[in-house]
Amino acid sequence: MFDLLKTIHNKGQEKLPIFIEPWGYSFDIPVGESCELIGRSQKDGTWEIEPVSDGIIFWAWDGAVFQLMYKGVVICESNVVFPSPPQGQSISSVLKLLLGKTEMPRSDKWYFEVL
Repeated sequence: MFDLLKTIHNKGQEKLPIFIEPWGYSFDIPVGESCELIGRSQKDGTWEIEPVSDGIIFWAWDGAVFQLMYKGVVICESNVVFPSPPQGQSISSVLKLLLGKTEMPRSDKWYFEVL
């Protein structure tokens, strides 16, 4: 089992909206606070991090499930595993293509750190 923990710290002056895809979960990290995003899978992978105008999208890798923790409490999780995309593509690229959002506007509005 491969576990990947990312600590997301809001270093900005307003709440930091994060979106966990492809599950469609969201959470607002308060100013100065952190949360932990844990991905689990049978194979190695990494979170694809995409700052956009309305927050930060964390795209999972194929085969992953997740758990989001805030102040030591699980606030959301999913054990739904999405099927692998075609070879050479990511979950984000396939979903963006299906939704007609291949060009999502990137943003430098958010001040955050991922460790």
